[in-house]
Amino acid sequence: WVEELNHATVYCTRSLAQPTTITATCDDQMVVYFDGVAQADADDNVNKAASGSTYTIPAGTQTIGVKCTDNNGGIERNWAGFYAALDNGIVSDESWDCSSESFDTGMAPAYPVDIGTPVDGIPSHAKWLWVEELNHATVYCTRSLAQLTTRVPFTYRVIERCAPIQWQV
Repeated sequence: WVEELNHATVYCTRSLAQPTTITATCDDQMVVYFDGVAQADADDNVNKAASGSTYTIPAGTQTIGVKCTDNNGGIERNWAGFYAALDNGIVSDESWDCSSESFDTGMAPAYPVDIGTPVDGIPSHAKWLWVEELNHATVYCTRSLAQLTTRVPFTYRVIERCAPIQWQV
């Protein structure tokens, strides 16, 4: 809060203050983005649903993006999904947004799917995510680390996302 407590609304922004890591996986193939820039993965992260990959997120990063492709063509009930955890406590859950169209179009709250498969390095309270219509072969999920917030006594709520990221897909 601010020293002068007579303000009804205070706006704050935040970004990642120090480097952290994300351990993530997709069933089947994944590309991870930090602020719209694809991160290199030596093994292309194909079929690593049981182990995941770990990436270092630089300080100052505002948005994480993950593009997941189900190599079985997005057949409904194929149980494709995205699963992740950051070492700062953020996990894949309904706070992520996902789309079957692109990072810039059709974003909606992520849809948890019950695959029930644990992954080394990811806490059990993380959720496997996809879009609600399970028949899409590719999904794009994002999680903002920089949000404009307002403080209402004893609660915080998101009122607007920061400037859009230019995704280099």
